[in-house]
Amino acid sequence: MVASILVSWAADLEADGVAVIGSIPAGLPSISIPKPPLGDVADLVPAAIGIFLVSFADGILTARSFAGKRNQHIRANQELLAFSGMSAAAGISQGFPLGASGSRTAVNDQMGARTQIAGLVAAGAVALVLLFFTGPMSYLPKAVLGAVIVSAAIGLVDPGAWRALRRVSRFELAARARRASSEARRRW
Repeated sequence: MVASILVSWAADLEADGVAVIGSIPAGLPSISIPKPPLGDVADLVPAAIGIFLVSFADGILTARSFAGKRNQHIRANQELLAFSGMSAAAGISQGFPLGASGSRTAVNDQMGARTQIAGLVAAGAVALVLLFFTGPMSYLPKAVLGAVIVSAAIGLVDPGAWRALRRVSRFELAARARRASSEARRRW
């Protein structure tokens, strides 16, 4: 990524039509409690609950998938508490509500991350970029960012599991393939 930023900057690839990340606001987000009109809250609550539950279900499936590779167990109540806390933190920092990401999980897994320290290091890296490196990041070609996601996503595919699923239930295979396809489209 660093090399692509340097090449993009030196060769002014954006002038040649290469899509780059572009301007990123510098600095850390401010912390404040949102005060939306009560009518807006009432309108948004049903959709917010639905989105939260779908994100939570996706997160649990991702967590169980990776934990299963190591004969570990996931405590759904603990995961629910973590999802709730991170959603509240996103709300007071004007952030984007977070959810599980199979590609981020795969990248961490491929890099050997095994504890929450990986998340803390990632948060620290994001803070450093927001404080000091938003200028250089604006030159990052979007194709490079896409390649990182595709590279991570390839690690999520387990051909043996898909073949076993096909033998057991073609309906479940079709449902999972559809879910994987919609998740890929959503990320792009």
